Amino acid sequence: MRTAPALTTLTLAATALLAGCGDQTPSAESPEPTPSYSVSTSAPTSPSPSDGLSDVPSDVPSGVASKSPTRKPSTTSSPATGMPTPTGAATSTPAAPSPTSVPVTGGTVHTYKNLTVRLPVADDAVPSAPTGFISYLRQALESDWKRLGGTPGCKKGGMVTVSATRSDGFAYVMRDVDPSLQSCPKAASMAGGYRAVWKDVDGTWKEVLAMQDVPPCTDFEKWAVPSAILGSDAQCLKGDDVVRYRHS
Repeated sequence: MRTAPALTTLTLAATALLAGCGDQTPSAESPEPTPSYSVSTSAPTSPSPSDGLSDVPSDVPSGVASKSPTRKPSTTSSPATGMPTPTGAATSTPAAPSPTSVPVTGGTVHTYKNLTVRLPVADDAVPSAPTGFISYLRQALESDWKRLGGTPGCKKGGMVTVSATRSDGFAYVMRDVDPSLQSCPKAASMAGGYRAVWKDVDGTWKEVLAMQDVPPCTDFEKWAVPSAILGSDAQCLKGDDVVRYRHS
């Protein structure tokens, strides 16, 4: 029997197998990747204001409370200048309304609406007024002030409402005293206005007519009062009849 070679072969094979197993060292496994995170240390950015709120100052330290943002005042445009004016801000006294001007024979008639003047009288109190009219208007109101006593509380007692003027030297007005002026004791007793025609006579303004009722036509004709300045009051007495007054 040939057993030795076979045994030898088997032994060699086992030895080789054991040698191969003992020489190999297990390799280290690659570690799992560690996820990385980027952490921001800066404060979050606030959205830009879009509702009129003021910006929070950029130099406020982190963690320090800032004042609550305040709303910016709304503005409106001034009709006179076009410049923005804060809503609710004090405004100056409005200027006198512009008159309605109509050229007629002899001059231009300027008609005013709700134009009442008191002391002190500004130089532009009556727009488009004829030459010398403002001075006479101021003089008339100062005269009323003296009649009321001349005290500071009576200064604004006299009132002149200007209805119309004509450029060649005519004016139609309403004169009165403010009865509600409590600072002037005589105001209530002297109230009760009248209509008047003022005229520039040879360079000097005068009150040529004072009326509470419909006057005779001859009064208008005497002073050549233009009917255009009288408006709806352009009527007069002819005998016992009230007629339409017409005079260019």
